[in-house]
Amino acid sequence: MKLRKTLLAAFAAATLTLAGCGADPVAADVLKVDEPWTKAVSKDKGMTGVFATIDNEGKQEIIIADAETDVAGTVELHETTSDGKGGMSMKEKEGGFVIPAGEKLELKPGGEHIMLMDLKKDIKPGDEVKITLSTSAGDVEITAAAREFTGAKEEYAPGENDHGEHMDHGDDESSDDKGGDDDHGEHGDDKGHEEHGDHEHGDDKK
Repeated sequence: MKLRKTLLAAFAAATLTLAGCGADPVAADVLKVDEPWTKAVSKDKGMTGVFATIDNEGKQEIIIADAETDVAGTVELHETTSDGKGGMSMKEKEGGFVIPAGEKLELKPGGEHIMLMDLKKDIKPGDEVKITLSTSAGDVEITAAAREFTGAKEEYAPGENDHGEHMDHGDDESSDDKGGDDDHGEHGDDKGHEEHGDHEHGDDKK
């Protein structure tokens, strides 16, 4: 949060410098946002992701430092990284999204994305969500179309390292439980065979 405020303060100073020539038009001219969309979810879910391909057609690096929307109380820029345990976790992107001159940033499920948190209403398929991106070249407004999406299976939960881990642990536990039952069954059968074998040997001795 402190980092975000520092970045925004720096960008505010840059915006004042560009004010005479129009900072926002500069951002709108060089940043091309292709097919922005968001996952349709109910308010009860609490959060959802926003995705798009953002092309920096300018000659200077542009940093997206923050975003805001009327449909969410909190908006964060997220990245997805390995948690070191075979799973993936989501956290705020340190330094914001950096787009070098002439390059593209792809926001996608399972990768970098904009996270809308503390949703204020349901986001239904077909809804349009207006989002303002705060960048080093000024503000850019985008409209994300809401649609149903069942891929990626991200688990969005409060806490920096909780994302994604819930499903991994759940799957592992289910597998272990099943494996445990099978193992017990096999051991039980083995013991049964051993006991039968002992009785048979006893009969032979007699």
